[in-house]
Amino acid sequence: MTYSFQLLGISPVIQLFQSQQQVIQSRPDLEYVGVHHCTLDAFVDSVETVALSKGWEAMPVVSTVIEFWVNNPQKIHYWATRLQASGQENLLLARVGKLEALKSRFDHLFTVGQ
Repeated sequence: MTYSFQLLGISPVIQLFQSQQQVIQSRPDLEYVGVHHCTLDAFVDSVETVALSKGWEAMPVVSTVIEFWVNNPQKIHYWATRLQASGQENLLLARVGKLEALKSRFDHLFTVGQ
């Protein structure tokens, strides 16, 4: 199974819970995670928890996060700086999920726009 990981932005904690409720109802193969510190360890811990709760294979999910981390240092630096400036009440939000679910979501968005 192939997975996707993407940093999305800074969000208040409550927004993460609202996003989770929408995803649970509409896209069970996607999940949002939020961390207070922009570190690889923080995201690995979060996605491992998600993988176990969803019944996903943990190692491919973790490998996807590590690959993103290695290949996107500028994005990581940007979001780490933004998170630090945003204050303690905010999280750095990311999306993790099965690649097929993400493709399906994008296809749906393009179809609705036509």
